[in-house]
Amino acid sequence: MMKVRKMKTDRIMNYKNYLVVSLLILCGLSASGQEITESKTYMKSFRVGENPTVDVSNKYGNIHISHVEGDSVNVRVEVTATSTNASRLQGMMSDVEISLTMTNQTVRAQTIFAKSFTALLETFKGLTKSIINYESRLRIDYFIKCPPSTALRL
Repeated sequence: MMKVRKMKTDRIMNYKNYLVVSLLILCGLSASGQEITESKTYMKSFRVGENPTVDVSNKYGNIHISHVEGDSVNVRVEVTATSTNASRLQGMMSDVEISLTMTNQTVRAQTIFAKSFTALLETFKGLTKSIINYESRLRIDYFIKCPPSTALRL
């Protein structure tokens, strides 16, 4: 009878030890991976004529198009970077340049990276995001309001 009671007590102690160790590991993981996020917004409006064209070059986020009455094209770009390292975050944000220009009746909006390595890395991350979890992310979303007659090149 003593032997059975001792075995039950040992099992209970093992479960308590496993529980305490598991909780400590979970707390350590959540504390070590604090993410920092930084955002920038770019906005520009262009007065256009009868048959405008909007040309958007972006593969790092979404392009949202909405039609509005009037004679202008409004472009808003939201750049959001997330990382667990503040210096990496600053580096990613400083590498991104948004070009918003108009030539004749064509409004061009494009994402340009100062360093080609960042563009290559972000493209690779986009292709493998479901396989590999990365500590840093860069997302660039375009929001465009234009007349219904606008030709779009995306």
